[in-house]
Amino acid sequence: MTEVVEMLRGVVRGDVSPDQAVAELAEFVSLSLDGAEQCAKYLRPLDIRVPLVPADVAYSLKRYLSGLVTEEQLCRWATFITLMSVYEAPKHPTNGDYYDPLWDVVHNLAAPQVFGEIESELVAEYLVQVESLDD
Repeated sequence: MTEVVEMLRGVVRGDVSPDQAVAELAEFVSLSLDGAEQCAKYLRPLDIRVPLVPADVAYSLKRYLSGLVTEEQLCRWATFITLMSVYEAPKHPTNGDYYDPLWDVVHNLAAPQVFGEIESELVAEYLVQVESLDD
């Protein structure tokens, strides 16, 4: 399972594309990242936890703002993370809702048809929100 965790961390860091991860996870989960068909059907349990910290999300937002990834790629990245139940934010010692803004940003990016098209101004606002959180 260590290889799977590393691959899933690679998606977060942008080293592994969501589409590559979908192919590599085929024995565990059937994933569709496209349109109204977005879903995850687990074929085998994935009893792992993969950390998602503000620095990870900020890194992906910065990659978009610098032109290294497109709107579609950022959306697919966020969709993959939202569909995979293995990702988790750190536990905050006093506020259980502390990392909700992190998840709000990821969910918003995964559903631009609902929360607004992915554009530089919006992503810059998301970056400010995410960078205000501690890892």
